Amino acid sequence: MKFFKVFVIVLAMSPLLFLFQNCGDGFAPTTELLSSDPNSLVSQFEAKRTIEENRKALEELRALEAQGISQKTFNNSGIFPFAEYSKIGYLVASAHNQDGTWGDSEKAPWSAQALKARQKMAANLPSDVNLILYTHLNTQEEINRIKNQYKRYINLKRLAILYLAPTHENTDTYPKFQQWHSFWSRDVLPPVLVKNGNESIFVDAKYYKYYNPDFYIKNAFNGRLRKHSFFIAGGNFLATHNGHCFMVNNYRTSDIPDSIFKNYYGCRKLTRLKHIFGIGHVDEVIKPVSAKKFITNQKSYATILRKLGYQAILVPSNTGVSGGTYVNSVTINGTVFMPSYGSANDDIAASKYIQAGYERVVKINSKILSREGNGSLHCITMLYPKLPLSELKQALNFQNVKILKAFNE
Repeated sequence: MKFFKVFVIVLAMSPLLFLFQNCGDGFAPTTELLSSDPNSLVSQFEAKRTIEENRKALEELRALEAQGISQKTFNNSGIFPFAEYSKIGYLVASAHNQDGTWGDSEKAPWSAQALKARQKMAANLPSDVNLILYTHLNTQEEINRIKNQYKRYINLKRLAILYLAPTHENTDTYPKFQQWHSFWSRDVLPPVLVKNGNESIFVDAKYYKYYNPDFYIKNAFNGRLRKHSFFIAGGNFLATHNGHCFMVNNYRTSDIPDSIFKNYYGCRKLTRLKHIFGIGHVDEVIKPVSAKKFITNQKSYATILRKLGYQAILVPSNTGVSGGTYVNSVTINGTVFMPSYGSANDDIAASKYIQAGYERVVKINSKILSREGNGSLHCITMLYPKLPLSELKQALNFQNVKILKAFNE
């Protein structure tokens, strides 16, 4: 999710500049430069693969349409994307860290900071929200490790541990891929749609880092699944409860037709924002906090939101840290877990969330995570609505998804 940095450079100076064409559906072409990232030797390959796969999926879709064959159409009556200002039931996160360690390695300070961030969120979760951690290791040792890391921060009766089988096709060759690629929970876990406020439908998009547990998650929550062929990172999708969806039109999304979001994701309206900040994920720059209210760190986006009929509350864009953003927060039932950077703007940003109607702001140090990982709290978590626990327990009898520790144990 957070491995790409954008550099402005003359086209003739680099073979890594990709010029994108207008692909229809009313959105403009984008021009991006991809740079190799010191954290990943495969950054360029992954970016190129995303572009190629999305163009291939688009060509296949257009070819079918030329033959008079329409894409599968879903009945979205009563079905809407889940909005994060709605009632939250579960905070979900990986039990692993980006470098494959368990988060206490001095050689991996930003992974250690991510662990501390998850622990602090666990310690301050509203009492009606439970924590789910997922792992790729189905052992008693793994269960004990996770319990020991979190027992000081949350009543273990509110913690469930899920085993999600590895999904990488070359797991034996790349044994760390599962830890690396499952770290950014917002990107790897499927967004959920809700039907009439209760039935859950998950959307299975491809993730360019090979890890795709969407089918397992659908089984775990006893939901339904909609699958398409485009690569979409979850950090670049947000929605209101009535289906107004938002994304940043970056190089990974410019080839994806609006119709995919309207059909598969239940979007009634899609707003594509110009990429002007960060890595180009919408959760860096805007956050819906109610049906008619947004927080943003960009004045130009505030102008757009107001023209769309929303109230826009502006938080500082300057955190004092490269990759930092106050918008990449986690909002749960009146509580805000907000990235903090040791800046004077931390308090200003917190006051804006209170102005937006939240009861409590919990500041969590994200200096190293943002600077070295290009991500923060929203990126390493997923939020789902409350599902009956009996359904969750009953569903976990599949070979590739298993409950290692249930709630109330």
